[in-house]
Amino acid sequence: MESYAEVFNKRKQNYFSKLRKNIWVLNKLIDDNKENIDENAKRTLEILLDPKNYDELNLAEALYSITFDMMSLMNRLSDGTVKEIPFEENDGIKLFIDIINKLKNKCKTENVTMTIEPTAKMIYGFLVGFAEDTEGTIMYVADKTGFDLEDDLQMQQFMLYLEKAQTIFNSKSNKKNSVNEMPSKKDIEELTKFSNEFHKLCEDGKLKKGIKRSLSNSYTIHFL
Repeated sequence: MESYAEVFNKRKQNYFSKLRKNIWVLNKLIDDNKENIDENAKRTLEILLDPKNYDELNLAEALYSITFDMMSLMNRLSDGTVKEIPFEENDGIKLFIDIINKLKNKCKTENVTMTIEPTAKMIYGFLVGFAEDTEGTIMYVADKTGFDLEDDLQMQQFMLYLEKAQTIFNSKSNKKNSVNEMPSKKDIEELTKFSNEFHKLCEDGKLKKGIKRSLSNSYTIHFL
């Protein structure tokens, strides 16, 4: 029977193999954390590059998986190989509409909650909706939040609320590529569950063929 150390080292080497095969993911993670010069980013890079125990390895694998799936998703969206999500069925878009309406009506947004499985669906839907059909998504959200985009003033007001909604969305989703201290086992378990749920959505949403499209739009997704 293999010892604890042998099992850990074998799994760690498998993790390193994934990093070597997909060095672009590692470079993305490194670049994200190099932008920060604080101890949080340094600590994150240490965990990503050389996890010392199972907690650190679980955390590193989850961060790798999330980044890999998000970058792969964006590439597939540009190739048109992602299944469309109808606006009325897109949980991410529906949450955006809810947040903007709350902001407009001066309602508190603290009660906007996102648990593991819905969070994965919301983030996936948000990315697919805004990246796949930016103009159509913006027009749909504007209509559902009562803004007339043909009115220059209302258009600027809408864009302001859209940016605010994304800030709130990101804070609620708690998607981070850096850690300020070693998360608890529960936090790591939740991040792992999220990465698994998000991976499943990405796999289920794949199409074999599609139409090449550009993702360079006037509205930028500030998430990756």
